[in-house]
Amino acid sequence: MKLKNEQLQKVDKSKNKMFSILSHDLKSPISSLLQLIQLLKEEAFPKEERQEVLNEMHLQLTSTSLMLRNLLKWATNQMENDTIKYEFVDIKKCVDEILVIYLGIAKSKNVKIIHDKQSVADLKVNVDPSFTTECNFT
Repeated sequence: MKLKNEQLQKVDKSKNKMFSILSHDLKSPISSLLQLIQLLKEEAFPKEERQEVLNEMHLQLTSTSLMLRNLLKWATNQMENDTIKYEFVDIKKCVDEILVIYLGIAKSKNVKIIHDKQSVADLKVNVDPSFTTECNFT
């Protein structure tokens, strides 16, 4: 009985941690998207800028969706107490895929991202692939 109680407390603690992280990490991008949608409904943007705003929204949603999937996967692993299974992952492929999402956001904020593909050409990292599901593995 004591062991079950300790396990329930651990699961409850993980659940609370997950909800805390989810609420913190999702509140800002969702609020931003809601504001943009409201401005689009009010036709606050000139016709020429609407497509750019929609592209920005798409990037934001893609990024938020990726973050949500990763957080939910992490939370599931925490609650199921899964063991970590390491594999070698090609970092260059992961970075390339992530940059596709963030380059548009960076550009809209006048931030320049420089990715020296040669410096990570053959770089592999030993990680649990369940936390890098958006990357292609070799």
